Amino acid sequence: MVDIYIPENIGYPGGNALNFSVFSKMLGCESEFIGIFGNDLLAKKIKELLIEKQVDFSKSKTVTGESGYTKVKLENGDRKFIFSNKGGVNNSHKIKVSPEKLDSVNLIHFNANGNCDELIKLVNNKTTKILYDFSDFSSMSKIEKIMPYINLGCFSFADKTSKEIESFCYKISNRFACDLLCTAGSKGAYFFENKMNKITYVPANKIDPKDTMGAGDAFITCFATEFFNSSINKDIQEILKDATDFAASQCMVNGSFGNGFKIPENN
Repeated sequence: MVDIYIPENIGYPGGNALNFSVFSKMLGCESEFIGIFGNDLLAKKIKELLIEKQVDFSKSKTVTGESGYTKVKLENGDRKFIFSNKGGVNNSHKIKVSPEKLDSVNLIHFNANGNCDELIKLVNNKTTKILYDFSDFSSMSKIEKIMPYINLGCFSFADKTSKEIESFCYKISNRFACDLLCTAGSKGAYFFENKMNKITYVPANKIDPKDTMGAGDAFITCFATEFFNSSINKDIQEILKDATDFAASQCMVNGSFGNGFKIPENN
């Protein structure tokens, strides 16, 4: 069992940190979510979801304002982002966590919209592994700032070709000793193992998706919880296949994990 700790913003309904905490719990890990909730209907629904999924969020705080969210649509099997409020209340409130807490777990998940990058340097990445989800964030200055401190960098490249993804991986590997996981939607995923200087590709399962929200997060969660679990004896190809199957299963339910709900426009 891997202990997961997620000090991040709440994100949109089914956002990165929230998804990771719930998916890791579904996969048999102990997970904890720490974030900033607004005081709106969305926050109420998400808290109810976390209680149902038995994910601890007792260290999170609630403030006045709008919870973070993103609007997306499904187009040819892949997500297309329409609008984001960039984390909502998370932009004006910081998450505070003691260094001792950061070193008490096996794996910590951060992301590009978490607004808590300063916490990364407090973590001993030799004993506590750090996953950072850059999403489709392409700022090299951001990448250069984060890469020296993490163990696994994750990127969403649904709009890029395999050649572009491979070129990106080798470019980053020439400067940083970090493994890379690049999901590409319906085109599959690529894992770059730094110590082997090798890229392993896995195709996506051919399915007729009901809702792709959270599929990339499902892939990342399954991959990371197996990859960083020393008790699991599987090669990279097997781990990637498990992640592919888990991500595909999430595409067949409404919402990220079968808990989709409607939020009125004025809420």
